Amino acid sequence: MKAMLYLLPALLLLMFHPAYGVSGHDRSVLPESYQISPVLNSSAVDYGTRYKSVKRNRRLAQTMEQYNNSSAITWVDRVRSDYVYNLANPSQADTIKQYDYYSSSNTWSPKYNVVNTWDDSWEYLLSQTWNPLTSIVALAYTRVYDDQNRLTLTYGYEMYDNTWINSLRYYYFYTGSNLTGRLIYVNDYLEGILNYYRYTFDCDPIGRITDSYFYISHDSLNWQNYMRYHYTYSPDDVSTGEGMINNISHYTTPFYICGSTDYGKMTEITGEVFEQNNWNWAERTLFTYENGDTRITATEQTYYLDMWINTRKTISCYDADNQLASVESAVWNPMYPLGWMPPNTRTLYTWENTTGAEDETIAPLKLCTAPNPFNTSTSISILGKEDIPTKAEIYNLKGQLVKSLGSFQGSIVWDGKDNRGIDVPTGIYLVKANQDGNPAFRKVFRVR
Repeated sequence: MKAMLYLLPALLLLMFHPAYGVSGHDRSVLPESYQISPVLNSSAVDYGTRYKSVKRNRRLAQTMEQYNNSSAITWVDRVRSDYVYNLANPSQADTIKQYDYYSSSNTWSPKYNVVNTWDDSWEYLLSQTWNPLTSIVALAYTRVYDDQNRLTLTYGYEMYDNTWINSLRYYYFYTGSNLTGRLIYVNDYLEGILNYYRYTFDCDPIGRITDSYFYISHDSLNWQNYMRYHYTYSPDDVSTGEGMINNISHYTTPFYICGSTDYGKMTEITGEVFEQNNWNWAERTLFTYENGDTRITATEQTYYLDMWINTRKTISCYDADNQLASVESAVWNPMYPLGWMPPNTRTLYTWENTTGAEDETIAPLKLCTAPNPFNTSTSISILGKEDIPTKAEIYNLKGQLVKSLGSFQGSIVWDGKDNRGIDVPTGIYLVKANQDGNPAFRKVFRVR
């Protein structure tokens, strides 16, 4: 059952279902103001991870989720997310702080923090989710890129019994400049179940995905059809496959890897399910726009008794600067006079100027390794407070502790051996350092 926490969003959203309220265009070069995706607690946001030179007039400061508890549309706060940005690059969010609202006491209680760490080229190195009340890290993600800076692999970890368990892997496959496939590995370590999910994609001449096919397997060898989706683009859409791949690689937080991202101006997405050896219509989403690429509505429908039936609709509203201001969601009820009932949930977005002057820096500690890649040994150096001891540990990509280096000041040498004194094999390892509660991470490559 625990794997379903990951599987359900993946089944419905990971097939490049566009995010509601996002303006559709090629994002290989980011615009000044970038709309965000209100999915998965309305917190999936572009951090500008590839282009340090990108300047923005405004950036996301807060999202507020609310629900309607009466027909009079009385909005009640539910979840709040605050964003903290990097001093060196004000477009990058170091931390997302989320809080639950308790109306009985009129208080906000910390729910979790998502802390992002970057390498020298501003690629995602690690994203961790931890409970601020207990300081227990629950989830972590790392990413691997190829020599063309395309995302090829994402590792997801869960903390279980004080041990990191590799519970997710996302593999990305390319043919030329097109994304042609994705393989998902899910490890339900509590029930001892391994599941595999695979997507293949058909692309048009400019690399846009036109069809996606979803398969499931229990052994990664025998695959069964499950669903397929067809994507219809607006005639004036200017997105490209290259822009979509760039978006996947550099603008999606690992923590929200199950979220959806908009890759173009689509008018319709239609889904079919494979049942009784036949493909049958299952669901579709219709989109409307105004002022060019500004998406206003997304209407979800289900196929039933040979007809399409409305189920839910989201309505996006924008401020004077064309920044997303709110997204409301309403349910279809044929017994209601207007069909659509009053909105029952909404998310509000608050933006701020990008100055960086008052930013809080969550992870200023700098971690360096040389040489990297290494053969026999590598030196690990800390650029922080020299008079404060630093603790360092080495992990493999399964999240298992390989070597405890203990406390040191300035720098320390890792000889490539584990805690048993055995040379570790060729591969990628994660160095974790902590100085006075301030963490830093870096990947090192062992080549033998």
